[in-house]
Amino acid sequence: MASFNPAQIRLARESRGYSQSQLAEKVSGLAQSNLSKMEKGFLPVTRVMMERIAVALEYPCLLYTSPSPRD
Repeated sequence: MASFNPAQIRLARESRGYSQSQLAEKVSGLAQSNLSKMEKGFLPVTRVMMERIAVALEYPCLLYTSPSPRD
């Protein structure tokens, strides 16, 4: 699997207009505090959690392994 890019979670979340709290409510097993750590790269993201986030944001998992447009 390609390398995970944590900045992509934030970009995807913001593009859908969700706050961290709103996204955490939509994703089973995800606390807002953990989402914050994931977006900053401080907490590893499992494949299962990446898939749950992708479904909630309606983006493919591949997006989260892509380089950030700001890189």
